Amino acid sequence: MIFKIFIAAFIFACGLYYVFCFLEMFGIIKFTPENQEVSFPKMLIPFYYFFKK
Repeated sequence: MIFKIFIAAFIFACGLYYVFCFLEMFGIIKFTPENQEVSFPKMLIPFYYFFKK
């Protein structure tokens, strides 16, 4: 049961991450440093831009 909750929370967090990445690609929000651009291939790695600081 706990494992299912953990998997569901991880999938939800990944979904939010991809939504934020798409919003940043379209210029609506900014969550990466100014000198870093979000690119589509790197965006597919879960949480790449949160750990790449």
